[in-house]
Amino acid sequence: MPELRQAQRPRSGAAQPKITLPRLHTAQLAALRTILRHERTVLVCGRRFGKTTLLEYVAAIGALGGLKVAWFGPDFRRNRPSFDRIGLLLGPALISKSATMLEIRCSGGGEIDFWTMADEGAGRSRSYDLAVLDEVTLAPREITPLFDLAIRPTLIDRGGVVVMAGTPRGVDGEQLFYRAATQPSEGWAVYHAPTTANPTLNADEVARLPTEYAPLVYEQEILANFVDWSGSAFFGSDAWLVDGKPAPYPERCDFIFATIDTAFKTGREHDGTAVVIFGKNRHHDRPLYVLDWDVVQISGELLIEWYPALLRRMRELHEQCGARLDPRGPYIEDTGAGMILLRQAMRQGLPAEAISTKLTSLGKDERALSTINYHMTGKVVLTQPAADKITRFQGVQRNHFLSQVTGYRPGSEMSHDDLLDCYTYGLSIGLGDGRGW
Repeated sequence: MPELRQAQRPRSGAAQPKITLPRLHTAQLAALRTILRHERTVLVCGRRFGKTTLLEYVAAIGALGGLKVAWFGPDFRRNRPSFDRIGLLLGPALISKSATMLEIRCSGGGEIDFWTMADEGAGRSRSYDLAVLDEVTLAPREITPLFDLAIRPTLIDRGGVVVMAGTPRGVDGEQLFYRAATQPSEGWAVYHAPTTANPTLNADEVARLPTEYAPLVYEQEILANFVDWSGSAFFGSDAWLVDGKPAPYPERCDFIFATIDTAFKTGREHDGTAVVIFGKNRHHDRPLYVLDWDVVQISGELLIEWYPALLRRMRELHEQCGARLDPRGPYIEDTGAGMILLRQAMRQGLPAEAISTKLTSLGKDERALSTINYHMTGKVVLTQPAADKITRFQGVQRNHFLSQVTGYRPGSEMSHDDLLDCYTYGLSIGLGDGRGW
């Protein structure tokens, strides 16, 4: 990467503004050396290694050296913090910064444009010296077409180079990140580092990771290895059981709450509206109970007719489980038909609460990964009535809660995932900080 190496050197002539770049830890410096030596580099790193910080450093030194840089992130929500941090890094070298367009212009001709991987035409008609692809496995769709048809052509005119970073997500030969990291014929230099390579993390927290993560989750998320999930249940049913079987309803609990995943948020005809009802016992060693669930196919404007029956069911469970406090929620997605339901409930004075946008904007896999620890450490109990329930949905009669939740595999497409979403929302709201972390 001669252009970036040149960009690291001070430019002669007029005095340059004083810029203070972040101090990289030892493993980040090793990754930087790999980036500087190759035209294509893929960083395969565990969570919290510091991938994004390193890429921000690379983009900043590139812009300071007069390079044209393109930053590609999964979505606007993840791009904006990097845009803000890079803007602060460049400080006195800035000529302009547009928070609307996510564009940075520097003295000396350097510039950084931010694009999202959700945009199929990201970068088209532009030319760049450096393309930075951050968190590629969190992109809303596989990025091979985007890379081949949009990103790669932007590098042709200027002989540009590319660095791509992410944490593994399953084994998938169609996935650009997987091929780049595992197939030398693809022509990528690979730098691999686990979470534990970051010396700035709390040592006690790092030491607990092997016991707090399911083995395959630890292998993928912390050790940054590619894991084949095809034969393994992510949310295994054994973790729900008490003495090898589902439990009866609790005789006492603190409160009841429900999570709702609404239809037509993606425009797929098979989407359903699903609800899972939970019981919370704050001071119990297994604080969350799955009490009941349902999934229906109903248009958005008719959801308000279905809603009172849900509220009555929550009140029944409130009495049956001896809840001390009033029911909470229901917590509803603030997207698609969920927004219709929220507005209708407010107009009629019915209880309803929007699930935090920070949570709903996460992908299905992110929510699952962020809540798996609650599940695998036995903090959730499946009750016998929820385990025995059978309903008909889309012409299929089964326990749809069990089939969707235990049938989930990271990185896979599911024809139905509405109850899975309700389950992960419930774990995040009931056991986490509302965001799942």
